[in-house]
Amino acid sequence: MGFQNILIKNIKIHIPNKLMIKFSINGLNTVGEVLSLSNIEFSNFKGVGVGLVKLFDNLKIFLNSNESLLNETNLKNTKILVIPKSEFTEDNTFIEIFRNFVNDYVLLLSNEKHKIILTHFYGLNGVEFLSSKDLAIHLGCSNERIRQLRIQIIEDLGSFIFNDNLGKIKVNDAFKLKANEILSKLKSLQLFSLKHFLIEIGDNTSSNLLLPSDEIRLILDVFELTLLGKVETTFTEGTLIISDKKLKSVVLKIAKSAIEKLKDNIIYISESKLLIELKKLNRLYENKILLRVLESLPEVKSIFINNSKCYQIKFQFLSRAADCAYRVLFENNEKMYIDDISSEINHRFASLGLVRKYNRNSLTLVSDKRFTPIAKTGYWALRQWNLNSLSIKDMVIDTMHKFNKPLSTIQISNILIEKRPLLNKNSIRAIIGSYLIKVEGNLWILPEWSKRFSYLELIIRKKKLNNRTPQYRIEQIEAIKDYLNKKSENKDYAPSIISALKSKSKKYTKQSFYNLFKLENYFSKEFEGSKLIVCLKKSSQLVDNKPINSVELGESQNREFKSTLRVNLHTNSPDKKMEVACIKTIAAFLNTSGGILFIGVADDRSILGLEKDFESFKKPDKLDEFQKHLDNLIQNYFDNSFFSLIDIKFPTLGKKMVCTIDVKQSDKPVLLNNEETDFYIRRLGSTVKLNKREMMEYVKNKWY
Repeated sequence: MGFQNILIKNIKIHIPNKLMIKFSINGLNTVGEVLSLSNIEFSNFKGVGVGLVKLFDNLKIFLNSNESLLNETNLKNTKILVIPKSEFTEDNTFIEIFRNFVNDYVLLLSNEKHKIILTHFYGLNGVEFLSSKDLAIHLGCSNERIRQLRIQIIEDLGSFIFNDNLGKIKVNDAFKLKANEILSKLKSLQLFSLKHFLIEIGDNTSSNLLLPSDEIRLILDVFELTLLGKVETTFTEGTLIISDKKLKSVVLKIAKSAIEKLKDNIIYISESKLLIELKKLNRLYENKILLRVLESLPEVKSIFINNSKCYQIKFQFLSRAADCAYRVLFENNEKMYIDDISSEINHRFASLGLVRKYNRNSLTLVSDKRFTPIAKTGYWALRQWNLNSLSIKDMVIDTMHKFNKPLSTIQISNILIEKRPLLNKNSIRAIIGSYLIKVEGNLWILPEWSKRFSYLELIIRKKKLNNRTPQYRIEQIEAIKDYLNKKSENKDYAPSIISALKSKSKKYTKQSFYNLFKLENYFSKEFEGSKLIVCLKKSSQLVDNKPINSVELGESQNREFKSTLRVNLHTNSPDKKMEVACIKTIAAFLNTSGGILFIGVADDRSILGLEKDFESFKKPDKLDEFQKHLDNLIQNYFDNSFFSLIDIKFPTLGKKMVCTIDVKQSDKPVLLNNEETDFYIRRLGSTVKLNKREMMEYVKNKWY
C-alpha cells in the first residue's frame, strides 16, 4: 500500500482530534486527500478559523516529513492476528488444535471476570476446577449470574469459531473448516456415544472414560451438544450425547426399551422385528433414529444370521446366570454337561477381562422351565428342543410295562444303564423302592399289578423314626403333616407336597421326602395309575368335628373367641393389648374350670382364620412363626409347670385355619408373670380380674 493511500484513521494517533473531526465531516479519508487539500480550501470548510488552518498546515508538514513513521503506525494498526498461533499439520487431531486455540483465546480476553470463569469452570491449562457455586463465592455474585455469564462466554466463543467476528483477530481457516466438518457430521448423527465423540475429535487418551473431562465438556458446550445424565440413563453403561434437546425423551425411551427387549430375548432379534417392536412405543419414530440408538448402546451388538442383520445383548450384560447358560446351550446347539456349561460361561467372562465365577449350583437351572435335565446324567438341554429327557421314574415304569412281568433290581438297573450309561445305580434303586412294590423272590411289580400277581407274597417294609433322627427331619415330618392337615381329604400328590415344602430348608431334598413318605406311623400311600398319593393317617390328623360344634354354641364360661392373637383389626397392625387379652383368658381358664380359646373366630361366631396374624410375620413359614410367637407369649407369662395343661391345635373351620388352645383346670392358683401379678377367673362368658381381697377369698374357697 502506497503512502498516499494510508487511511488517516489508522494513523489518528498522530493527528489532532479537532482535525480528525473536520476530516470526517468533509469526507477526507486518506493521507493523499489531506496533502492535496490547500490551506485556502481547508479554510472554506464550515467552522474552520485561523488557528485550525495553522494546525492543518503543521500537520501537512509533519506528514511529508515522517513517511516511514506513518507507514510503521499504519502497519501496526492494520495487522490481522490469526489464532491458534501455533502451526499445525494434518496429523494434528482436532482436540490438540482446539487446546492451542483456547489458550490463545483466553490470553486475548480483556474481561478478567470472563477469563476466570472460563479457565476455572473448565479447568483449562491445569487450573483448579471451580464449580458455579465456588465461582459465585470467589467473584462475589449469585449462582444465577455465574450461569448467565458462562452461557454468554460460551456463545461468544462459539460465535467466534464459526462466524469469525472479532475484527483484527481471525480464526485459522483450517481449524475453522475442521470444526465445521466435525459439527456437521455429529449434527447429522443426532445421537452418538461419548466414545464415538472422542474418536471424532481425536482424543485417544480419554476413550475409556465413562464421563467426559472438563476440556471435553467445553467442546460439547461450544458445539451445543447435550450429554444425557447418568441418573437418566441408569439402564445403560454408555454415556450418550444428542445434538437436539428435543430428542432427549425419545432417545431415553427407545434405549431403555431396546435393552429390556434384547435382555428378555437373550439370543438375538432381527433388525426388522426389533424396529417394529420399538415403533409400537410410538409409530412416529423414524428408523434412522431407532438405528442410531441401537448403534450407540455399548450393551448392544449387531450380528448377521443367514445374511440378515440382527441385534443381541452382549454376553456380559445378560441379566442372570441362567440367561448365560441359555445363550451357551443355544449356541452349542446340543446338550451339555452342567459343569461344562459353567466352565464355558466363566471362560467367556475371563476373555472379556471380567472376574465372575459360576458353578453348577449358581446356574439355578433346576427351577428354570426353559431347561430340561437329561434324567440324572448331569446333562442339560433346552426344553424347546423336545429331546428325550424321560426321568428315571418314567424309565423304570416304561421298563416294567415293556417286559410286563416282575423284575429284579439288577434286571431293571441293567436295562436302564444300557439305555443311558451315565445313570447312577443308587438313584435307580431309590426310584424302584419309591414307586414299585416288592414281592417274594426279591422281585418288583407295579402297584396296579397287585391283584394280578396276588399269588406272590408282598414284602412289607415298615419304616419308623429312631432315636438318632435329627431335629430337622422331625421338623420336616411336622411340615408334611401340617400341609396334609390343611387338605380337605388330608392327602395330596407326592410331587405337589415336595414342591410346596422343599424351599423351607436346603436339607429338604426330594429323596428325603420320599423316604419320609414311607413312615407308616404317619402316612399311607395310594396310587392313581403311576402317580403316588400320600395320605395323612387319622392318628396324625389334627382336625375333628368338636371345634365346629363348639363354635356354633357361642361363648360361655368355658369357651372364648378372639379374632386375632396379635393384630388390632382397627389399626391393622400388631398390638400388645391383643396378645395380653389372649393370655388373660388362658389364665382365667386355668384358675376356673378349664376351657377352650378359639383364635381366628369373631364374637359373632364368624370364622376369620389366622390370615391377619400370618400377614404380620415376615418369614415365609407363617404357621411356624405363629406357633413360635404363641409359645413365647405363654412362656413369658406363665411358669413352665403349666405347659402340660395347655394343648394347642390348628383345625380348619369353614375352610379357614384357626388356633384352638385347650386349657385344663390348674390344681393351684395361677398368677400372671407381669408387673401386677394379676389374678383372673372366668365368670359366665367373660374374663374378670380379682383384687387382692377377692383373690385371697377365691383361692381359699377353691383350693384350700
